[in-house]
Amino acid sequence: MKKDWYSPGSIVPGDKEPNIKPDQLDWIIEYYEVLRDGRWPTKQSGYIDNPFAPPSGGVRASAYFETSMAILAEFHTRINQCGRDGEAFLCCRCLDYERVRVCRLRGIHDGQLDRILSDVFRYIVGRRKDRSYVEFIRH
Repeated sequence: MKKDWYSPGSIVPGDKEPNIKPDQLDWIIEYYEVLRDGRWPTKQSGYIDNPFAPPSGGVRASAYFETSMAILAEFHTRINQCGRDGEAFLCCRCLDYERVRVCRLRGIHDGQLDRILSDVFRYIVGRRKDRSYVEFIRH
C-alpha cells in the first residue's frame, strides 16, 4: 500500500544507511523539489492551525533542512553510481524533462529509456554493496 507521507525517521533510521523502499523512492521523487528546497513535506490533514497561536515545541537539535538534505545526498549518491543512466533517471523522473528530449540527447529509443529507468529504480532500492551498477544491469 502506497503511503502519502513518510516521517523522516521512517526513511533515515538513526545513523544507518537509509534502506529506501520502492514506495519511499516514489515519494522522494514526488516531493523532490520540496526536499531540494530544504523542507520536509507536511502531512496533509483536515486540521487548520490557528495562524495567531504561538509556535509549539522547544529548540530543535538540528537545522530544519538537515534531514531533507541527508535524504537527497543519499539519493544523489545512488544516482551518481548509475552514471549516465542515473542522469537520465533524474531528468525524467525528478526534473520532468520530456522523454523525447532525453532519448534524443542519449541517442536511444523510448523502449531503451524505459529499461534504463527501470534498472536505475531497481538499483537504488536494491542492495548495492555487493556490486556496481554495471554489474547489476548485466545480471
